[in-house]
Amino acid sequence: MIAPDRRLAGASMLVIVALLGVVSGRPGASAVAAALLLGATIAGPRIDIGVGLQRLLTLGAAGLGIALGATGTATMSLLSPGLDRVWLIGALALLFAAAARLVVRAPERGPVVTTVLGVLALTAAGETAVGPIYKLVVAAHLALGLLALRLADPGRPPLARLPRRTLIVGTALVIAAAALSASATRALFPMSDWTTAHITLLGMPDATSGFSDRLWLGSLDGMQQSEEVVMRIEGPRPDYLRGAIYDRYELGRWRSSPRGSAEDFTPTSAPPTGPAAVAVTYAGGSRDRYFLPLRARAIVAEGASVVVDPFGTLRVPSGAATAIRFELGDPPAITVAEPSAEDLRIPDELRATVVRLAAEWTRGVDDPSAKIEAIARHFQDNFSYSLEFHQRRREALIDFLLDEHRGHCEYFASAMTLFARAVGVPARVVAGYRVTERSPFGGYWIVREKNAHAWTEVFLPGRGFVTVDATPSGAPQNAMHGLGVLGALRDLVAARLAKADAATGGNLGKLAIGATALGLGVVMLARRFLRRARKTKPSLRLDAAPRPHPSLARLFDALARAGLERAPSEPIERFARRLDAAAHPVPATLLRRYAAQRYGGVGELEPLLGELDACAARLRSPSR
Repeated sequence: MIAPDRRLAGASMLVIVALLGVVSGRPGASAVAAALLLGATIAGPRIDIGVGLQRLLTLGAAGLGIALGATGTATMSLLSPGLDRVWLIGALALLFAAAARLVVRAPERGPVVTTVLGVLALTAAGETAVGPIYKLVVAAHLALGLLALRLADPGRPPLARLPRRTLIVGTALVIAAAALSASATRALFPMSDWTTAHITLLGMPDATSGFSDRLWLGSLDGMQQSEEVVMRIEGPRPDYLRGAIYDRYELGRWRSSPRGSAEDFTPTSAPPTGPAAVAVTYAGGSRDRYFLPLRARAIVAEGASVVVDPFGTLRVPSGAATAIRFELGDPPAITVAEPSAEDLRIPDELRATVVRLAAEWTRGVDDPSAKIEAIARHFQDNFSYSLEFHQRRREALIDFLLDEHRGHCEYFASAMTLFARAVGVPARVVAGYRVTERSPFGGYWIVREKNAHAWTEVFLPGRGFVTVDATPSGAPQNAMHGLGVLGALRDLVAARLAKADAATGGNLGKLAIGATALGLGVVMLARRFLRRARKTKPSLRLDAAPRPHPSLARLFDALARAGLERAPSEPIERFARRLDAAAHPVPATLLRRYAAQRYGGVGELEPLLGELDACAARLRSPSR
């Protein structure tokens, strides 16, 4: 006889198997798995093993799921081939472990473990496109699991005995939770879209944040507050890493004008070595491009096809930037497009102000290079760095130049570029990163999102494009500093883990899961052997085990006379399950009620003791 809670728990697992069969498009494999699960559920009550061995069985089942997911055996996997391998491993491991809890007689918490593991398996399987059926399966699994949990509780009161108010409140809470979940699910995506459009872009529908083909004044503010590690650099310090170039300014926005199409980048045949070699490993941020200094040679990008645009930036059309090596020095490996009329263009609404101020700041200076130095020095000496800016006019740069005299790097880069153009020097705005933080452990450099920066590149005769940074000091993240000891230790561990993951082909997570499962198995075996060793030692306390109540002892004696003897260390709940399997539901129910009263205070003791005595009497005299 199968206990009702086991039947419901098995049904909840069958629901998950059916879903996986739909997702994979393999009904045959799903039917085989369902048949095996049904057989295990039916045969489970007849298998009698200890708690320790059951835990080992659960770990073994999880390990089998990990192995099948890692090898990708098509005949054994029920999940969609398009599902990411990490999620495949997790779903199979959790599903196999949950099924193992049904194969053998588990303790009372078995339905809890089965339900939770099933939910986690559904979460993993939800990473693939399933459709509306996924919601129905989740609801069915939760409903069956909760019913199984209720039936597994020996102290549960019948629904008919519950007060009407309790039933009404419980039903209302269930309906409210379902409605809240449904409305929240529907609202999340529109809220995300609205936030992106109205908060991140602050009402600028065609502006984009981060590193793209457009730069709006202020779009790097959020990045300047983030501690996320973007890259780690080994070797000499390469400062001013270029990521995006802008040459056309219109009302607070920069964009890149068309200069031709991108071309495939041919790397150097061998990676650079020696003291001048720089190795960059990317860990976050914009992974669609490589950030390099203006003058880099012997460039070797790893693991991705790379193209170079006319402005001299390396892009990754597909995949993600992972690692790159290069050397600092001339001649650079990448050619930057020659200046054009676009690099001298000043918008009409700014021309009068910019030309007038540029002439005042460079009065008496004739050399183009000296003019650029005079403009940059004026910004650094008479303006201040600040993330706070109050725009009053339609054109923010007018506020910056005439009233505020403060701003962040985008304002200084924009103004410096336009002032250089006003004195006849071609110029562009560059967005990228500064390199200013060094780890004391390993001696490598760390670049974070908050190191995002903007500066200017001017074209000087005989020198080509030259980096000019007019931003005054004041940004602490872009001042040279070392990383603290604790932070350096954390980053060192993260860096080593990233290298290990790359060395294993991205399989570090799988290896960690397998090692964890193996370690847990070894621990469980060791605990089991230690328990056996302790049991063989004589007890110093002869009265360590409490004696059962006389009524309970009489029932145990009557059951033993009927051939149903309880083992000395067998829990009452487990003995009750064995009685259910042997078609003795009445004493099994009484034992569960006794355990609930004894250990949970559920119900009254005196009437229950009378029922125990009556049941013992019937067992001794079957004719009564």
